[in-house]
Amino acid sequence: MIKSNTKEDDNNRSVMKKASIAQPAEEEKKTDLGEIKLNAGVPIIDTAKEKKSLLKKVEKPEKANEEQALVATRDPNWEAPSLDLLEKNESGADAGDTRQNAQIIHDTLAEFNIEAAMGDINVGPKVTQYTLRPPSGVKLTRITALETNIALNLAAQSLRIEAPIPGQRAVGIEVPNRKAAEVRLRSTLSSKQWAAARDPLSFGIGKDISGQVVVGELGKMPHLLIAGQTGSGKSVMINTLLCSLLYRNSPSDMKLILVDPKQVEMAPYADIPHLLTPVINEPEKTISALKWAVNEMERRYKLLAGEKIRNIKEYNKRLQSRAKKIAIADENGNVQEHEDGSMPYIVIVVDEMSDLMMMAKKDVETLIVRLAQKSRAVGIHLLLATQRPSVNVITGLIKANVPARIAFTVASQVDSITILDQSGAEIIIGSRRYAILHIQV
Repeated sequence: MIKSNTKEDDNNRSVMKKASIAQPAEEEKKTDLGEIKLNAGVPIIDTAKEKKSLLKKVEKPEKANEEQALVATRDPNWEAPSLDLLEKNESGADAGDTRQNAQIIHDTLAEFNIEAAMGDINVGPKVTQYTLRPPSGVKLTRITALETNIALNLAAQSLRIEAPIPGQRAVGIEVPNRKAAEVRLRSTLSSKQWAAARDPLSFGIGKDISGQVVVGELGKMPHLLIAGQTGSGKSVMINTLLCSLLYRNSPSDMKLILVDPKQVEMAPYADIPHLLTPVINEPEKTISALKWAVNEMERRYKLLAGEKIRNIKEYNKRLQSRAKKIAIADENGNVQEHEDGSMPYIVIVVDEMSDLMMMAKKDVETLIVRLAQKSRAVGIHLLLATQRPSVNVITGLIKANVPARIAFTVASQVDSITILDQSGAEIIIGSRRYAILHIQV
């Protein structure tokens, strides 16, 4: 990287300174299940053979000290970080004796006069899904009511029944793996799904039950709400999203405003050149930063209107074709230069909404709603997270304007309904598993 221009650096610092003042059942007569297809979405551990772990700890090179760059001028020497910085090795999943488990599920249903036909077995990173086709005329509620009986016979701590599986004429029973597989960010960023993503604000989410990489596009969402209780994987999701954005965007393409009331979650990002302002810990400075973002949104809309263009993508393309530097003055007379047509995307990340809503609910809600309603076209996007998704934190106005949501395990059915508009997040099995609600707008 190259050093930022001193004058540009001072001007931008001035702007931001003002803005941010199983146990098996007893053997009985069993029905032959026939041929069952086992789909291994992740590597499966062969427990019949004794294996020693050959995984080696990869020493990550120390990150070089990077100078903050607070202007949107393009650096021709910028290079994205190497994927070699990320952990490569992934361990496999131990799903146990899947055929025996399928037999137990079949026999348990048969005890209650439900003769279901067992289908495919899908081994995922955290759980294994056993699919079955219930006989005609059987209410699905009869199957879901047997959840505890099936868990007892499988000696499983918990399980989840998906009745029906969306888009299929089948029921899915998810049983936790004996040993969960490790899913690394590196495998996501080197996948064909990641390479095919065209949104500059694409980010890795993880792997689904079939082991397929899932990639989200923040630009299309266009804002994201994440909820989950302590230890459910919410912070891992935020870090995954941030790392994905940093790998795809240079400091001139994207800027970040990070709000961290707990003061420790965002500390590793304190020295990255993508920051518009140092990581914010105080509610007062958060409100100032949100006000600055609202003013920036309005300023950008004026620029788009002047060029008779509808969104930031078209605006940047037009300015790039002109191949010149654009000087823009704010209401205080401070000039910010955009070189080569680069008007950067701005992503605002708020790690814990509940702290801010307790301190200044009215101001925070008003500013967030205003940004959520209008900022998509000008390249400003919100990522809001909370471990307490109550109606006092995720208000009706905020939820109505943030259509994309990710829910990890929450404390109650009420919390699940608050975040997803439906129950289910309270029974998500294991940490770092999630449910997604994405309403395309």
